[in-house]
Amino acid sequence: VVGAAVFGLQDDEHIGQIVGRAFASPIAEQDQLLWVAHRKLTQQYGVNLTCHHEFYGGIRTRAQIDTFYDYADPQYVKFFVDTAQHCIADVDPVDVYEKHHERVTGFHFKDTRFKDTNDDYRMFPDAEVSAKTTEKWFYEMGTDEGLVDFESMMRSVRDHGYTGWISVEHDKADKLGGDYSESTAIARWYAKNVLDGIYQEKSA
Repeated sequence: VVGAAVFGLQDDEHIGQIVGRAFASPIAEQDQLLWVAHRKLTQQYGVNLTCHHEFYGGIRTRAQIDTFYDYADPQYVKFFVDTAQHCIADVDPVDVYEKHHERVTGFHFKDTRFKDTNDDYRMFPDAEVSAKTTEKWFYEMGTDEGLVDFESMMRSVRDHGYTGWISVEHDKADKLGGDYSESTAIARWYAKNVLDGIYQEKSA
């Protein structure tokens, strides 16, 4: 993770990215069996397996995510929420967290201004840099025209009693004249002045 670790990442966390392409093959029960087998191997070393979904990954849509976790044993396969990646894939990160919160082990907090409405997820070799319609996918929390509702996200995190790590990710922050140091300062300000206060509020 590049940037400001506002709430951090656990030492025993292993993030597994779903790397198959979204259009390569349908979700099958054997997909989750692979992750369960992986988790059983890592478990003996005290490492927790958690799955991260890119907007161009093999499991990207809400229906695909729900189907995958319906198959996957929650004892072995956890869920890592990336707010911007989900929004780009037209998945509400707050709603998907509400659905699967009991298996969530971490977060990437970053924003986006765009949804993938042009099938950019099909672009090779990397849809994040190869898309011809969108020069920059990722922005800092609180950006103008941002699609992620971070205030609702933090209230949901608080209300479900989540006490794990939340990390701020600066993904390709240097595109279009951006700067990683500036992005870190903006994210830290937002976390301190907006999110910290929400988390400290009593739930309704």
